[in-house]
Amino acid sequence: MASAAGETTKIAPQSAHKHRVNDLIWESLQDARTNPVAFFCECASPQCFQPVWLTPDEYERVRDTRSVRFAGH
Repeated sequence: MASAAGETTKIAPQSAHKHRVNDLIWESLQDARTNPVAFFCECASPQCFQPVWLTPDEYERVRDTRSVRFAGH
């Protein structure tokens, strides 16, 4: 199952673009806060685009302190 990374992790430079895309997704969903949506895994791999299913509220809680990562990444 996909989730936000459990530990506090700085965003790797390679994944900064995915983090920005996730922020844009989150900003566009301000009226739909309870339905899970696919955010991008923010691991350091430039080839990884695994979806991480979170509600906008869940993403908001972790976006400034943790990387959003697919389980095991």
